[in-house]
Amino acid sequence: MKDKFKENLVTKIVCLLLAVFLWSYVMGMENPKVTREIRDVKIEYKNLDKLAEAKRVIIEPESPTMSVTIEGRRNEINKIKPEDIGASVDVSQIQSDSQSLPIKINALLGVSVINQSDQILVVNSQPISTEKVEINVSSVGKLPEGVEVSSIRLDPEIISISGAQKYLDDFEYALVRLDNSKITGDLNLEMPIEMVTSGSNKASDHITKSHENAKVVIETKITKEVPITVRYTGSPPKELSLDSITTLPKTVKITGKDIDINSIESIETQPIDLSKISESKSVDVGLSIPPNAKLEDESNRSVTAEVNLK
Repeated sequence: MKDKFKENLVTKIVCLLLAVFLWSYVMGMENPKVTREIRDVKIEYKNLDKLAEAKRVIIEPESPTMSVTIEGRRNEINKIKPEDIGASVDVSQIQSDSQSLPIKINALLGVSVINQSDQILVVNSQPISTEKVEINVSSVGKLPEGVEVSSIRLDPEIISISGAQKYLDDFEYALVRLDNSKITGDLNLEMPIEMVTSGSNKASDHITKSHENAKVVIETKITKEVPITVRYTGSPPKELSLDSITTLPKTVKITGKDIDINSIESIETQPIDLSKISESKSVDVGLSIPPNAKLEDESNRSVTAEVNLK
């Protein structure tokens, strides 16, 4: 029995080894080991917060990429995408404007990296600079009829901008944009601050500002044209009577807050004493301006009244 058992054991071991060999052979035929080049692998900057603490910022390359060659079983290789390969450089040790840093490739399960297009990455950086700039106001569109802007106040009026000098050199001005067509009265707005830069390197994307928004206080006045009404007292001498009184000009423009002047339908003259007029004549007479209104042209505080008697 022992001899028979030993004989079966040997047979079983041989069969097992043969099965393993056949399985390995079949797997090698069905899922062979292959290599593949993967391009456009993004290189990530690690420890950017440490670089910021050192008051430096990366200028270029902005979005570095590389190529790697990987090796592994075909089924695994075919699953790999460029974003699955973690390539990175540690920028925390940057101390100069141009520095060569080693590129690290993260290990992939079941796959080996056998070649990479770049071993190091030359990173160019600059110290962060700060400047103070004034905010401009840019107005577009037409004001509604009768509306006039009397003042615009900004808070803040000046902001700080920071970035590499390369990008600050391309900075032109900061502004807030106003749409005049929407200004119908006094406004208190919160407006975004825009950065205007020259060149084509999108410098504004690399400049930070101390304030994202500015408070814009707009004060307006309304201009309104109203007729002139003549006030008079007394009567002409007995042998005469009043035929008509007209003024030149017939209307006048007044300005003020809409709440003050919307109710004003006309402007009266100072009273004319008809008892002192014995013939048709022209009389210079002042205007009675309500306390909450002003003349658009303060030099026209009097008009000519044509008094016609018969």
